[in-house]
Amino acid sequence: MLVTIDENDDEDTMNKKLKIITEHKPVSVSINSNVPGYENPIFICNDNTEQLIDNFVNTIHEISLKAESINKQNYFHIIQFLDAYVENVQSKSDSFVNTKGNKPKSNKK
Repeated sequence: MLVTIDENDDEDTMNKKLKIITEHKPVSVSINSNVPGYENPIFICNDNTEQLIDNFVNTIHEISLKAESINKQNYFHIIQFLDAYVENVQSKSDSFVNTKGNKPKSNKK
């Protein structure tokens, strides 16, 4: 939606070659997704821009939580393997540092 901007007829405004008289105000947004349960287009319309943005962000957050849940289920074994691998590498690193007589560095703050 185009909204008329209040004009200031001061000298600076009058001397400009480009005069902006309207601004674009978003009133709708469409969301497309391939996440199961959200495959159909979602259309959000609200002439209150703040509420429109809130609805948009809440909707894409909801979709992202669903996608995260699906990915955690699909890749559970890979995540578990990588966590174990990182833990194993970290414990070997700590053992190596300890055999040199040095104290392992703590990542805790």
